[in-house]
Amino acid sequence: MYITTTLKHKRTDVLDALARESGRCYSKVVSLMRKTQKRKGFWLSKGAVQKYLRLRGYALHSQSVQACVDSYFDALKSFFQVRNSNSDAKPSKRTPRYFKVRWKSGAIRHKDSQLILSNGKGQEPLILKTDIKPKYVEMYFHRGAYWFALVSEVDVPPKQETGITVAIDMGEIHPIVSHDGEKTIIYNGRLLRSIFQYRNKVKASFQAKIDRCKKQ
Repeated sequence: MYITTTLKHKRTDVLDALARESGRCYSKVVSLMRKTQKRKGFWLSKGAVQKYLRLRGYALHSQSVQACVDSYFDALKSFFQVRNSNSDAKPSKRTPRYFKVRWKSGAIRHKDSQLILSNGKGQEPLILKTDIKPKYVEMYFHRGAYWFALVSEVDVPPKQETGITVAIDMGEIHPIVSHDGEKTIIYNGRLLRSIFQYRNKVKASFQAKIDRCKKQ
């Protein structure tokens, strides 16, 4: 089982440079794919794009570069899935200046309560103070700061056979009500329900504004 822990870090020139380099890498994937499709009439394979990027060189770990390619091809896969049912669907064409940075297991080390994230040969690694030993790390920018999502693998406790049967009723007001014949436990979903209501309110507001737009 995997769990995700987030760490907040103030904005720095080093983190900006990493996000900008990732944006440069991702934008190159987008432009390369679009130009090839427009001029040659076919889509490059993921392997061909990764090989091309290795020859260019980026101030990122090779697995971070691969992650940029993965992000684009995930979006492209979604486009292929919906284009037959939605004629307005278009492949991703956004070329962001900044983009999330991802580190896979091969670029991650942990020593003396320090998380060491490699940025490739000749580049200084990024060091975070934490006791967490993640298998995967993702850095993204949100509300004026950088956040690190640390994905760690944890052991799943073995199932315990107690011989007790528990009845569970799932609902909207109370997501779960359980009863084992003697004790009843109610899980209140008031906070979750308020979040859903706010989400629906915001979506309705956006939709109302979209409906007033006119095509040119």
